[in-house]
Amino acid sequence: MIGEILEQAKAHTGGSLEATEYEKSLHKLVRKLYLWDSSRCFYPSDDPLWLSVAGAFRHACILRTWRLLDATESAAEAHIQKSVTSILDSLANIPGSSPLIELLVMPLFMAGADCLSPHSRHYILLRLAEINGRSEMGIAAPRTLLEKVWHARAQRPKHDQSNMPWMLLVSSRCYERRFLDTNALQTHKSESAHQDDYLII
Repeated sequence: MIGEILEQAKAHTGGSLEATEYEKSLHKLVRKLYLWDSSRCFYPSDDPLWLSVAGAFRHACILRTWRLLDATESAAEAHIQKSVTSILDSLANIPGSSPLIELLVMPLFMAGADCLSPHSRHYILLRLAEINGRSEMGIAAPRTLLEKVWHARAQRPKHDQSNMPWMLLVSSRCYERRFLDTNALQTHKSESAHQDDYLII
């Protein structure tokens, strides 16, 4: 489903799928994600923690879809925070001793990009550090990008509740422009290849 969503986004960005059809298609696909039953899937082992991994990825994909539909929608919206909470609740079931924790950088990142509370951000950084400690290679990119998102959001005027899209901060060149102008939302289309790189961490 997420593959189909990303293909629709590429088609829309490339001009072969007009906006109304694109939005209709993504709304239909996000409904499928909400209805997806992870208990009916096949997993690599009988470890019951796979259900928590599946739940985290499902809501990470839901968040990605909402952001493809509207990158500027406030992170405070209920449907955004519902997925953030669902990801964090799923991850809370997975102990640091489980090797499955190493699979969860992407859901952690997606939740982090839209989380608002300091304690949630602290928890996300702790889990990323935990994964980093288990990995043979350091994974600095997710934490660095999240900190850019949080910093940029903190610089916004209090009355400005629009989202600070992480996609706009992938390029350091774009970050230097601070993305506070309306034209910046068009810039992220040219950065799509870099965005996809961050989703495959």
